[in-house]
Amino acid sequence: MSTITRELSGELSGELSGELSANESMVRVGIIHSLTGTMAIGETSLIDAELMAIAEINAASGVLGKTIQPIIEDGASDLYTYASKVRKLIVEDQIVTAFGGWSSSSRKAMMPIFEQYNSLLWYPLQYEALECSPNIFYSGCCPNQQINPALAWVLQHRGNRLYLLGSDYVFPRAYNKIIAAELQHRGGTVVGLEYVPMGTTEFAATIERIKAAKPDAVFSTLNGDCNLAFYEQYAQAGIRAEEIPVVAFSAAEEVFSKIGEPAAGHYACWSYFQSIDTPENKSFVQRFQAAYGSDRVTSDPIEAAYIQVYLWKQAVEAAQSFETQKVLAAAHQQTFAAPGGLVQVEKHHLWKRSHIGKLLPNGQFQIVYTHENLNKSLPADVQKPDPKLDKLIKPQPWLGVDELDSEIVPVTIAMLSETPQAIHREWELETKSQELKAALTQLQATNTQLAQTQHELIQSEKMAALGQLVAGVAHEINNPLGAISSSADNIDNFFSNTFTELPSFLQSLSASEQQSFLTLIQQFTNHHQALSSKEKRQLRKSFAQEIEAFGIDDGEAIADILVDIGVQDQLQLFQPIFQSVNCPQILSMAYQLSTIKTSSDAIKMASSRANKIVFALKSYARYNQSGKKSLANILDNIETVLILYQSQLKQGIEVVRHYPPELPSILCYPDELNQVWTNLIYNALQAMNNKGVLTLTIQLQKKHICVEITDTGRGIPPDILPKIFEPFFTTKPMGEGSGLGLNIVKKIIDKHDGNISVRSVPKATTFSVYLPLILSPEPALKS
Repeated sequence: MSTITRELSGELSGELSGELSANESMVRVGIIHSLTGTMAIGETSLIDAELMAIAEINAASGVLGKTIQPIIEDGASDLYTYASKVRKLIVEDQIVTAFGGWSSSSRKAMMPIFEQYNSLLWYPLQYEALECSPNIFYSGCCPNQQINPALAWVLQHRGNRLYLLGSDYVFPRAYNKIIAAELQHRGGTVVGLEYVPMGTTEFAATIERIKAAKPDAVFSTLNGDCNLAFYEQYAQAGIRAEEIPVVAFSAAEEVFSKIGEPAAGHYACWSYFQSIDTPENKSFVQRFQAAYGSDRVTSDPIEAAYIQVYLWKQAVEAAQSFETQKVLAAAHQQTFAAPGGLVQVEKHHLWKRSHIGKLLPNGQFQIVYTHENLNKSLPADVQKPDPKLDKLIKPQPWLGVDELDSEIVPVTIAMLSETPQAIHREWELETKSQELKAALTQLQATNTQLAQTQHELIQSEKMAALGQLVAGVAHEINNPLGAISSSADNIDNFFSNTFTELPSFLQSLSASEQQSFLTLIQQFTNHHQALSSKEKRQLRKSFAQEIEAFGIDDGEAIADILVDIGVQDQLQLFQPIFQSVNCPQILSMAYQLSTIKTSSDAIKMASSRANKIVFALKSYARYNQSGKKSLANILDNIETVLILYQSQLKQGIEVVRHYPPELPSILCYPDELNQVWTNLIYNALQAMNNKGVLTLTIQLQKKHICVEITDTGRGIPPDILPKIFEPFFTTKPMGEGSGLGLNIVKKIIDKHDGNISVRSVPKATTFSVYLPLILSPEPALKS
């Protein structure tokens, strides 16, 4: 560990166990990056950069006379860890600001917590720029500061056929949609698009697909340590950089210094490279290496992490306060002489440079292109930026839509903000699908194990139940997968065909058309009651008559679009649209935008459904091999079984639940009780032939929990009723039942010192299970 890291994380962070709140000479800030996991290869150096900046500031009297005390947390390359650690930093450690994150997924996991507590995050990476939280400063690049310069250079020097390769999470998916839209706008073609899981080490199949596609270049948003395997295997496959170069958007010097020769000749696009030949940068590199070792390198994310600490310091001193709102106000227009050149804060982002660098065998870059700002060529009547920004590129969050002079901008931004959310939900669903496959594999392995160890017929009965559940769940998961696939296609179509036309379309409308268009957009952003097919037909007919009464032709066609968008009344508000020569284009654009909202909602619902199925399947498949009782909630176990039987229940079963408001967890064998509820519910469905009412009642009694499962089936004949718990007794044809199902149920209930009984008449059979109300693993210790 370096000198700086020892001093700050040792002497300062080591004091966290003491009464820090009493020390008014210090101010706490949070640092949260991944010290472990697949993202640690890039993120650990950001901590070093931030600590170096803090050490320099502390050596120069601190900020507002206070020493900065960093509290470091490990995000562990895991979204849930990021969220929980940030909440700890804000609530328990009472930091005044935080510096951290790398992936867009980590930022999105932290964002709602910073907004909830009105605290500040400084985020040092480039991102998709389809959000702008009031509680985050984005010190990395916007797409127009990285994608546009890279495309301009590649189209001029290489060609217009690109293969897009990225890690599988939010940022690469969103970035590649923007790249594809901008490439199409410039006349280029995407010849391949592929995402790989984080931490992937096998790229042979991917490289073969790149070879087959024959692109002019590969645009890579691979993140983390998977870059080491990719570039090494790319070189081993015999693809020369001169033939198909890779342009990196997420990997920088720290990664490439570990790759070395295999990456030589390829490219990257960043705002900063270590090789920038200025006195300021040479001093920065020397200080960094003096602190952390002569073999260490600097990079764009490292520089951004470093300068954002200074920008926060300047904002605090300008505000003369650590209070969030005052710092926010003071940060605007702050400038800083960064190692890579001047930067200036605007709209929570930074004016920055852009360079293309060609990789050398030592992992450093030779700068081959620097983007030239076009401010000097602007018309005389257009206000030009400050001359000191002439060499910088202005940040354009929201793809520059927020700069348009139109009342519809807020609604358009709201729609654009749905895009990364939809992408995130799509990614979540695919992740859950992989978990489902893993759970199914585990379940099938359990099946195989049970089949191989049939020393007891009890195990064979459980194997049959598991087999039934696997088939049902596999069928049930197809519904959310189909919904997400269709919705994702809609979003992709919007980006491919409509996205780049949106700014010019808005500028082409008159003021009255913009107002009417804004009102039309609000129809589908507001929540309306869903209409039945009959109600929609009646509404279309009514709309068509009203539109034709305005003297407009094609009333039926216009009415169809309005109903699809979500308009339900007040047609007079849209009369300027009907009478406009741009009416078809306006309605078409409104409809396209409405599909993004519809698709995003569909993905959210499908993802939630898949989450429930995956969780239920994993819970059911879990097996406790300790042989000891554990605390479990009976209601949760029953609901897990119901989720797994969803495909049968939907065929014609009405489920009625009578549950108490609160139900304590009891000491039991939860895996074995799952078998009880599985057998009893399955028997009820069979008795009703999947048509009827299934009633579940849970009663909290003085010494027991009573669970009753009632079906409206044919009933159990009185002469059979006394025999149903006997082993090998069955009324099913030979080969269709072992006769052990209810015997197993009784054995499990007996093992719990409980009781099971049954009462039956036609259309009403009820099994009652009584389980002891034991709430503690060690009841003998009670006084």
